[in-house]
Amino acid sequence: MRQRIIKINLKMILVVIALVAVVGLPGCAKKPKSVYIPPEKKPTVEESRAYYIAELEKNGAQVIQVGEEIRVILRDDTTFIPDSANVRKEARPVLDWTAQLIKTYSKVDVKISGYLDNQGRGTYLAALSTRQAQVIANYLWDKGIDTRLLYAVGYNRLNPVDWNGTALGRSFNRRVEVSFRYYPHYESYE
Repeated sequence: MRQRIIKINLKMILVVIALVAVVGLPGCAKKPKSVYIPPEKKPTVEESRAYYIAELEKNGAQVIQVGEEIRVILRDDTTFIPDSANVRKEARPVLDWTAQLIKTYSKVDVKISGYLDNQGRGTYLAALSTRQAQVIANYLWDKGIDTRLLYAVGYNRLNPVDWNGTALGRSFNRRVEVSFRYYPHYESYE
């Protein structure tokens, strides 16, 4: 009889364990210990600017800073589909970093200038350079750059930066320049 009681008790214990595993008993489960995870340190404005400039330069853009003006030069060959104002898919991150860089400054105005080489008819090139500048302006506007501070100009074949006698020189002349002036932050003496 004693063996029978032990068998019944063992069966009941197994049934209870199975029920607890399936249903669970409130308050019996161990709560996981909370682990303190410190929040990520937010980068400073200077660190953000340095990051955007590094990404732009790593991806073929040229960034020039003179005084309180910054100029981002985007090569036409890497920004647009040839002989059009359609932005390449690969150029979108560069334009996004440009917009993010502009947002880190208190700015006066943003000017987008389109330039082309001397190959082709003057009226067509004038229209194309203006259209390319306007497409970049619209893209930046979509990324949150204030339109009151944004204007686009097409300069056609004016202001070449290299000789148009070689293919390499012409490729350097086909470009879009995003330039902006900013207000530096000054501390008062009071």
